[in-house]
Amino acid sequence: MTVYERYQKLNLDTGRIGLAETFGLTPMENAFAEVKRVQAYYDCKKLEPPHSFAAAVIPAASRKSSPLEGVRWVFFDIGSTLVDESRAYDRRIRETVAGSGVSYEQFYEEMLDFYRQNKKGDLEAAKKFGLTLPPWYSGEERLYPDAVPCLQALQGRFYLGVIANQPPGTAARLEKMGLAPYFDRVISSAEEGVAKPDPAIFQIALERAGCCPEEAVMTGDRLDNDIAPAKRLGMKTIWIKRGFGGLSSIRTPGEKPDFIVKDLSELQRLILSR
Repeated sequence: MTVYERYQKLNLDTGRIGLAETFGLTPMENAFAEVKRVQAYYDCKKLEPPHSFAAAVIPAASRKSSPLEGVRWVFFDIGSTLVDESRAYDRRIRETVAGSGVSYEQFYEEMLDFYRQNKKGDLEAAKKFGLTLPPWYSGEERLYPDAVPCLQALQGRFYLGVIANQPPGTAARLEKMGLAPYFDRVISSAEEGVAKPDPAIFQIALERAGCCPEEAVMTGDRLDNDIAPAKRLGMKTIWIKRGFGGLSSIRTPGEKPDFIVKDLSELQRLILSR
């Protein structure tokens, strides 16, 4: 049995679709790709592969692991990751301080200060001034210009999903924004009854995706909500530093992401170059 035939047999044993069929690779190209992916599968399951394929085919010098090696699923947060929330925040602040004697500028500066302390700035500022936050207006959200190009580039190469704290109707809003066709799974706090940073919402996403934590990467703007809980489960993590969450600072090893990017264009280049 040839090396390639062994890979194909093992591929069938693990219930996976061959990369050759997906990307039109030659048998040998597929063999090298299959070695890495099948090894990641067994590592994920904490099992010993039946054959040491990697040692037989890939020279040791070339078997350098990458933090994103073996990733099949890319999960995204929504707010300040895919959508620009600045207009929604502006409306929320104006309605919060209306008639209170607290100026927009006072509230805004306090909010920024709390975000720099890795806290939910608008909520903490409202508490400090004794004010109540109005409902969030999702209708004020706007897609970042790099959102669709990024999703288009990743679709077909990876499975894409959403893990987000959102009010009811997440799927409908994604449909309205033209994003729904790109996502294979949408996990929202309102629909699931559990919210980030509770690891349960990430576990739900992984179970529905049918993947191990090591086969998934979480992308989001919040160290507390996105990076830390995903990292604890063993997922790879990418911190996108934009929006108010980008004002936070890494204070513990558990908050340190695998990668930091400034926008989705940089994320696209990072993932596709792995």
